[in-house]
Amino acid sequence: MNAQNLGFVGNLFGDGKSIPTTAALVTVLLAFGVAIGLYIAAYNQPVNGDMWFTNAERSLSVALAALAYVFGKGGK
Repeated sequence: MNAQNLGFVGNLFGDGKSIPTTAALVTVLLAFGVAIGLYIAAYNQPVNGDMWFTNAERSLSVALAALAYVFGKGGK
């Protein structure tokens, strides 16, 4: 597709076939970033470390699920 038909958002994310993969990759990057931030917060506040570590594990779970989607989709 040419850039004129896709528009601004289409140029960022691609056409309809690649949007789910792009969204999954953005989710992976954001979730890993959040997990790193939560680990830093746990390091800075060791009193509440259990809460930060629990939420970091949840964020990593989301990232790994999105990553599994990307690799699972490529195998088909």
